[in-house]
Amino acid sequence: MDIRGKKIWIIGAARSGIAAAKILHGQGADLFVSDSGAIADSQKSILRELGIPFEEGTHSLERMSQDASFVVLSPAITLDSQIAMAARRAGIPIFGEIEIASWYLPHSAFVLGITGTNGKSTTTHYASQLFCLGQRNSVACGNYGLPLAEAILDPARFNSFAIELSSYQLESTFSLRPNVTIFLNLQNDHMTRYGNMDEYLKAKWRLIALTKKDGLAVVEHSVLRRAITLGLPLPESRMAIMHG
Repeated sequence: MDIRGKKIWIIGAARSGIAAAKILHGQGADLFVSDSGAIADSQKSILRELGIPFEEGTHSLERMSQDASFVVLSPAITLDSQIAMAARRAGIPIFGEIEIASWYLPHSAFVLGITGTNGKSTTTHYASQLFCLGQRNSVACGNYGLPLAEAILDPARFNSFAIELSSYQLESTFSLRPNVTIFLNLQNDHMTRYGNMDEYLKAKWRLIALTKKDGLAVVEHSVLRRAITLGLPLPESRMAIMHG
């Protein structure tokens, strides 16, 4: 996507928001960062160094609605929040940092996406180590390690990406196409955000649906059964089922 000169609002100035700001700034976007809380001094220093204006302690909803070509929403902010709904009413697309980063992933990169309720970080860590043992320049990133947008700032640095993906991150991810995806398990969690297990599964299942056609989706058997019961779309890729 050519975003040169586009006005982009980044909502949330934590790690993923700053990483998205860095990569979009490098692509020539006209950025504004908004955080309803206090922005850490270290993050402010980065924004000032890049010449990116920001606000803290508030979201200027009317200004955003008139100004933004699209918004980059922190995964901690729900899609039914006041600012997300204001963007929707104004017809402004909402993306997450993972989505932004996926636009700039090297075409030759090998991408492993990992989700599930438990064990994501451990699996991501060991997967990255296995890549390194295979003589690949690998990074553990996403919800664990570096933000993905941070990891690809230098495209020549890594050629393999082990990405931990939370349901929050997957809600606003559309373009990522992993070579391999793994759905480890599903436990009762994040009910305040999702209300029930079916909605929680739907958010995580997005990763399986994003698997490349010539890739591989690995799914725990009880998760697959529940997905089929709900009528969720199976990936176009091959599938492997985990038991035990």
